[in-house]
Amino acid sequence: MCYDERPTVAGAVRSAAANRWGFPGRTRFSLQSIFAFFKGIYRLWMRFALLLGIVNRFVFLTIFYWAIINIANVCLRLTRADLLDRKMRVQPSYWHPKVPQEHTYRHQF
Repeated sequence: MCYDERPTVAGAVRSAAANRWGFPGRTRFSLQSIFAFFKGIYRLWMRFALLLGIVNRFVFLTIFYWAIINIANVCLRLTRADLLDRKMRVQPSYWHPKVPQEHTYRHQF
């Protein structure tokens, strides 16, 4: 509070509460500086956490790729499975007949 300002009721209550609990008169400013200090630490920690998340994502996706995708690829190559039916075999037609379904959703009601 500046000297040229008039004292207010809120200021009087604030200073009375500060004196009642044994805080010095400049507690608000010291608490603000403490909060600013921890806010800076929080921001640094969040930057570190973001960097750590990027590294963890890279490591996790690399392990997932090598453990799951490549093992499945090796198994499919060893069994010579052709899941996409890409091999060209000599046939009179390359059309795959449609498998009839037992249940249809035509004319439900």
